[in-house]
Amino acid sequence: MNLFSRPSKDAGSVIPEDPGERHDYALKLYGSAQRLFHDKKFRAARKIISLYRKCIDYERLTKYDTRTADPVILSVVVVSYNAGNVLAECLASLDAQEERRFETIVVDNGNNEGAKEDLLKKHILHIACPVNFGLSEGRNIGAHFARGGVIAFLDDDAIAAPGYIRNIRSAFATYDILGFRGKVLPKTATIDHSKIRHYDLGDRVIPADINAECNCGFLRDAYIDMGGMDPLLFGHEGSELSYRIHEKYGEYTLAYLPEIVVYHDHSIVNPDKQKAKDVRHALMNEYLKKKFPRIKKYRKRIKNIEGDRLIKLKGM
Repeated sequence: MNLFSRPSKDAGSVIPEDPGERHDYALKLYGSAQRLFHDKKFRAARKIISLYRKCIDYERLTKYDTRTADPVILSVVVVSYNAGNVLAECLASLDAQEERRFETIVVDNGNNEGAKEDLLKKHILHIACPVNFGLSEGRNIGAHFARGGVIAFLDDDAIAAPGYIRNIRSAFATYDILGFRGKVLPKTATIDHSKIRHYDLGDRVIPADINAECNCGFLRDAYIDMGGMDPLLFGHEGSELSYRIHEKYGEYTLAYLPEIVVYHDHSIVNPDKQKAKDVRHALMNEYLKKKFPRIKKYRKRIKNIEGDRLIKLKGM
């Protein structure tokens, strides 16, 4: 059973009937949609990515499942591409967590061959993707296989602080929320994050736009109900999903939770990387303005909300 809907009858003349051929066709569609997107042919890209979602069968992806059979409450999804040693550091920070009722899912988008042997030694689900699906679709793939009622997304170059798992569990038990974003602190002591204002929003629980995807999470049912993140986006994907959640479920269902901490270095430390990111984010913003003309006002308003009492407690 796929996370997203199956092909409709009227699409049967376009979509191959054989399941294997349909899956291979989906991979080609994904590449076509990305090319159209980067050519700013947004309407055509959305049409193709919609067809891709009808054809893709996540169950056909290569998987190495060494997870224990123990029940889990929380699933941590790490999407990785060309990570090198940082992936091992990320997973080690999860191994060090005192709370054990969670599972780790690594969605491997490629160029991680050197880490495969170590991944196979861990009690995780390792999904070896045939193409680089990017972060958004990689998270959707991880969510599909998650067994926990809560899904947390952690970047492969981030380190989870002590208490990360415990604090996520406690947050969803305490607050009546559908999702969160946590606090992001520098991984490298010499790096100044003061100009990265959205990483550390202080020490109060407040309504939030999920604009720090390296440290965020959702109730699995809500995430799947929304169709996950937009596979076309590589930047601002959390804000786009936040807007859709806001439109369907109302205000104050997403929160900034300062007790959930990860260490992660922003790309500002690498001028070339930051320049490329700025160009990419400009493209993402252009797409979002066309997809949701009112999203800019939503993001501005959420940014200015300070009321911690707007986040409801469970049972209130």
